[in-house]
Amino acid sequence: MRKQKFFVTLLITFIFIFNITVNGYAATLNVCDQYVSTDDKPVLLITEVVPYSTNDKYEFVEVYNNSDKDINLKDYRLNYRYPYDGRSSDIPWTTDKTDIVIKAGNVMVFWIINSKNASKTVADFNNNYSTNLVEGSNIVKIYGTGLANTGYRGVAITTNTGVDIDSAVYHKKNIAMNKGIMYKCPVSGTVQSIMGGGKKAATPGQVLPSQIPYGSVYIGEDNVPPVIEYSSQTESIDSTKDYDMTVKISDDNQVKSAFLYYKFNATDDYQKVNLVLDKDNLYTYKFITPDLLGKKSIQYYFVAGDGTNEVKSDVYESSIVGSNQYLWLNVKDDQYVSKSMELKASSNSYEAFATDMYVDGKQQFDIYDALEDKAYFSFEVNRTTSEYKNGVVMNDKVIKALNSKISNYTTITVPVSSSELKIGEDNTISIRAGSRLGIFDDDDDNNKDDFYIRNVRLTLPNGYQIRPEQSEYNDPSKIIAVGDDTKLKASVQVNFRFNIDKSIVYTRACKIDTRKMSDGTHAVEAYLNNNTVTKKIIVDNTPPAVEPLINTKKDYKGKIKIDFNVYDGGAGIDNYSVKFDNNPITLPYKTSSSLLTSGRHNICVIAKDKVGNSIKKNYSINVVNENPYPPKKVDSAEGKNGDVSIRVKDPTNDRMKVSFYKAYKYSAASMAAFQGEADIEPPKEKAISGESQLNNEQLQQINAVDGNYVETDSASKFPYQRFDISIDNDAEKNSIVEINWQGKSLMGRLVTLYAWNMKTSRWKPLASSVAADTDFKLSASVRLRNYLDNGKIHVLVQDKIYHNEKLNNDNNKFSFVWMSDTQYYSQYKPKVYDSITNWIAQNKEAENIKYCIHTGDIVNNYDNINQWENASKSMSILDNAAVPYGILAGNHDVGDSKADYSNYDKYFGSDKFNGKDYYGGSYKNNKGHYDLISAGNNDFVILYMGWGIGDKEITWMNKVLNKYQNRKAILCFHEYMLEDGKRSLIGDKIFNKVVVPNKNVITVLCGHNSNTLCNVDGIDDNNDGNIDRNVYQILCDYQSGQGGDGFITLLQFDTENNKINLKSYSPYLNKYNFYDPAKYPEKDSISLDVNLQSENRLVATDSIEANVYTKNMITSFKNVKSGSIVKTNIKSASSNAVYYYVVAEDKYGGRSQSEIFKE
Repeated sequence: MRKQKFFVTLLITFIFIFNITVNGYAATLNVCDQYVSTDDKPVLLITEVVPYSTNDKYEFVEVYNNSDKDINLKDYRLNYRYPYDGRSSDIPWTTDKTDIVIKAGNVMVFWIINSKNASKTVADFNNNYSTNLVEGSNIVKIYGTGLANTGYRGVAITTNTGVDIDSAVYHKKNIAMNKGIMYKCPVSGTVQSIMGGGKKAATPGQVLPSQIPYGSVYIGEDNVPPVIEYSSQTESIDSTKDYDMTVKISDDNQVKSAFLYYKFNATDDYQKVNLVLDKDNLYTYKFITPDLLGKKSIQYYFVAGDGTNEVKSDVYESSIVGSNQYLWLNVKDDQYVSKSMELKASSNSYEAFATDMYVDGKQQFDIYDALEDKAYFSFEVNRTTSEYKNGVVMNDKVIKALNSKISNYTTITVPVSSSELKIGEDNTISIRAGSRLGIFDDDDDNNKDDFYIRNVRLTLPNGYQIRPEQSEYNDPSKIIAVGDDTKLKASVQVNFRFNIDKSIVYTRACKIDTRKMSDGTHAVEAYLNNNTVTKKIIVDNTPPAVEPLINTKKDYKGKIKIDFNVYDGGAGIDNYSVKFDNNPITLPYKTSSSLLTSGRHNICVIAKDKVGNSIKKNYSINVVNENPYPPKKVDSAEGKNGDVSIRVKDPTNDRMKVSFYKAYKYSAASMAAFQGEADIEPPKEKAISGESQLNNEQLQQINAVDGNYVETDSASKFPYQRFDISIDNDAEKNSIVEINWQGKSLMGRLVTLYAWNMKTSRWKPLASSVAADTDFKLSASVRLRNYLDNGKIHVLVQDKIYHNEKLNNDNNKFSFVWMSDTQYYSQYKPKVYDSITNWIAQNKEAENIKYCIHTGDIVNNYDNINQWENASKSMSILDNAAVPYGILAGNHDVGDSKADYSNYDKYFGSDKFNGKDYYGGSYKNNKGHYDLISAGNNDFVILYMGWGIGDKEITWMNKVLNKYQNRKAILCFHEYMLEDGKRSLIGDKIFNKVVVPNKNVITVLCGHNSNTLCNVDGIDDNNDGNIDRNVYQILCDYQSGQGGDGFITLLQFDTENNKINLKSYSPYLNKYNFYDPAKYPEKDSISLDVNLQSENRLVATDSIEANVYTKNMITSFKNVKSGSIVKTNIKSASSNAVYYYVVAEDKYGGRSQSEIFKE
């Protein structure tokens, strides 16, 4: 059978080769030079596209019938496609002609006419291209928005069910005026490849020889119709919930069309819905709640076709469950109410206007028409972009934001409060396209989003559906353009007017002020046509009660329990909160006087009941001064060697336990000290090669605070001073060592005190301080067990640089690499991604690459694991090559407003970077982080913050920048600048709250918007009227060119000339300059003037000491009265004790500790 089919195909092909006429043009066809299996060839081929013509008047798409039979296009659609967004974003073109047939082996030209050229005729088209096409025979008009000629776009032929038959894409580089982009037959699949590059004269109606594949597609007879299987019929549908109606349709060949026909009333016409294939031969249509409200039943059936046969299902009917009552109230029996309320009586009768209403038997005369509940404003929207602030607006307020990306027609339903709608008047609800700065941005220079809407309606609570008053918006299938694209004849704001006639409102209402009524049960009633409904309501205007279980008059000492009874005798407690000294607490709250400062402490209780009554109560308690005063040494007459006297005192005269403990003090004279300069800070080693030991004279200089210093400085390395402190053998490992250092450094430098941790074998930072113009102290305490090394502890003081990479002192030039918006590489072109990171790894030494930056949009779809795997694999090349890098999440990585960081956390969370020498710290699992890089005698803090920046993120960034204010700061974000060079809304906020206050910020890097721009802002840091620094804000995003073509930005640091030079380069293409240098000479070569001269570093010690507080008790005394002098002999109690300290404790947990005394 297959051989016969193939023979027929060859025969037909043979005839075609020798004699074929295409739409009246005789042509001898040399077939495509690539053999394509008959099974792989589409029946319809896109053979030519012209997206750019004279005044945009004559753009067209040419389609060739590649089969042996005439094809009626009633089962197909021609779609405008955004390739990066996939087929779900397709926009179908429509034509007035309903019965379009393309004859076998012939073409049809689809002339895309925008609204401003609607008057043009086929004669005008023929005149432009010197053709002789006949309307309806080989050319048809399609009225649409036209073809873009400035970006990456496509066209596609699909079945009505959304299955691709053929598609073709083009880029702006393929486009020329009145030139055709020719397409040849695909090798496999349905995606065509471009032939001719748009450089050949357009030939509408003529097919070039090489465009025709070997052999036409043999269609054959088809006598088997599709099969419709509907097993999910339900007897009733809940009108308060969306309902998915799903049907299974299959065919032995292909289901090309599937439709749902439905109506809610027997007298209505059926509405037709085109169904799109979901999966596994399933087709689903969603009925949203507003479409179901007020309906009693639905009748529906399905129709399916395969291009030859058409089949219709049975007619089904389901009831729609809602309110079946004749008359009802908006309150329930025993419902609590308070304050002013609106009582509503609703009916299913058009005579609702005659409803009477009563409260406690008294008729209410001030009644009016009202909506029972909220209404629903619904519409379908397509092509919104997440960066733009679009929305639904009513009464100058945004009632629904449209800030997420929507790439296929999606129904949006917006609840509208009944209080916002007026009965008998026009109500205007608008859909508005905003800019990146905001929805109400009226600056014409700021680009607005462009998107499409259709099927706009307002559904009342009783199910009545109202279309806009304006006739041009009444057709639910009509596409309405919103935005600032003049080619689309779009409006930035489209206003829809809805007039709610009182004849379709079946609710009457009256206002009741329950505050004029007593608390308790009351009757409300509605009456209509001998139908009565009565409900009992309970009025509650009494706030909750708060009963303190504390004594506000007593002085609290010892254990303290704070508790309250909070209760409500009516509707019941909804919530309450308690704050203690303005800090939230949970009841009961337990503390103690030893943990609190003396004096009064405030307690605030706020409680609210379930109908909104609230109360606020303030209390306070007094707490005694619990902790004893630090023990003081008392001078006494000479006694035996070792006699000591200590005075102890308690503020509340509590008796105390007084304990004496052995202690040690070590000054510089007893230490071994060293000085030197290291390549890294802190050093990796405990003792650094090449350091020199301080002599006795130098040790005496730093033995006490006297203004004599030992100074260690360096201009190229990191100066330090190291101290080895020998600890007496009888000091237990759980002893506390207090280290006190005093000295100075250069103004603005951050000096750090470290101790060598024996468990981690690293220098542990203990304390740091920014040097001023006077001396400063660094003090810290550590537990001896983690730091004791063969009887010694090791202490280091260093000008804080915090980076574990050697300085490159022999080379004044080094590079950073910056990439951004790699999402299309992760989705479509992982080889391009690999080419970038492989080049970085391979050129690490040659280009002296010190660091790599990624400013987000790692993947295109945040929930696509395959894209994350591709990205992770590419970035791991840098890990394997030990190239330091930082990364952040863009909007595509987290689902825009969904802010779903789960996959980002999995692949690029802090666990991936913890332990890397350059990784400084993380915010929320690497949503934000900073890296510490030193290169070319310059120290950098490179700060990142991912998508979704708020006040908390800004606070964290400022803390980091303040901590590292001696480092040059590079800030990295996804969104900061717009494509026109202005800052975005969040960019302005970051500039004012982060960039301006932090004097160390030199540049801001961002992606997100396709362009390359550099803006410079001069900042007056000291408010003297002069510019103190320039901040370079740079946008680099190359995705507009084939997804980016592998271009990256090289930041080349030239410390000798104080320059950072930026260049674009594509490792994938092995090409510099993304932009044409002749047209854009400054786009790809940006030069920043930055002071890159190295700064001198200094550590100067005036004194250093170590105090050891052991747990070795000498003696103790119990039940000591306050004010007593305690005497003992520390020599007799514990031999060899020279230093000691004293602890005073009372039975309520109060405790104090003295300084170290010498006997």
